[in-house]
Amino acid sequence: MSQRTERTVADYREKGRSLLDRFLREAAYPDPADAGAVVDWATTTLREAYSPATFRYYKAAFALVLEEAGHGLSAEALRGTQNTGNSSTRRTKTRRTSAKKAKKVHPDDARKLLNYLEQGRGAWDRLLAQWFAAGLFTGLRPTEWANARLDGETLVVANAKNTGGRSHGPERHLHITDPEVRKLLWAFLDNLNLAVQSESFDRAYKHCRVRLYQVGLVLWPRRQRNRITLYSTRHQFTADAKHSGLSGKEIAALMGHRVTETHKAHYGRRQAGRGQVQVAADPAETERVEQSPEHLRFDRSK
Repeated sequence: MSQRTERTVADYREKGRSLLDRFLREAAYPDPADAGAVVDWATTTLREAYSPATFRYYKAAFALVLEEAGHGLSAEALRGTQNTGNSSTRRTKTRRTSAKKAKKVHPDDARKLLNYLEQGRGAWDRLLAQWFAAGLFTGLRPTEWANARLDGETLVVANAKNTGGRSHGPERHLHITDPEVRKLLWAFLDNLNLAVQSESFDRAYKHCRVRLYQVGLVLWPRRQRNRITLYSTRHQFTADAKHSGLSGKEIAALMGHRVTETHKAHYGRRQAGRGQVQVAADPAETERVEQSPEHLRFDRSK
């Protein structure tokens, strides 16, 4: 670093900030403090798209910004990645990384977690419990709560991945069919707004993520894989929707996807689902969802 000129550092910092913004928009688990998520995104998105020299530059710039933001472990892990590699190696690494995070939430685990949080041992436990339950009921990406709002019986959500044609539109509308779920969502959004008044949304989200990780270590100290995260609730919601018999287009509409293939290939399995979902997709948004071409279909629903 000492050999870089001030202009070089400024250029690295500018590029690194744009890469951090891109990571937060595109990564499956957009947590800069999670070294696995950072490396996973960089190796499967940046390294596949750019030459080794460009990737080396992007990697250094991204690592600089991560380090300056206090994510030293992520920066160190990113710097340690190879500049080149074959696709099969990258796919294997991706599977190992994602396997550490749960893509379903067992009912017993959910009850155990919520019962613990309801005792309020931590300052963020109440908000975290509501956030976790709200995710199970709606399937929102955790970051999408920043701009979500209730309009009567409808939850209006700004689709987080409405770039590059990955969503069916800028917003989606989830019609909440259960009054008790609406009551929970009102309470959660009120508490989230209060938290954001004293903290930014990003900091409130970080506090809840860290707290969930800490509680997971207390409740399941021997669990090395399938660690429950707030994003796990999105997977479980998908499994529940499949189990409930919703069509592929309805599920895609509820999740903000443009095509039906996304939830089939990457989200929870039907066999992990339980009960009935308490939300309904907007018919107009359902119509905008595209059925995936036959040659791209991979039914992971079962």
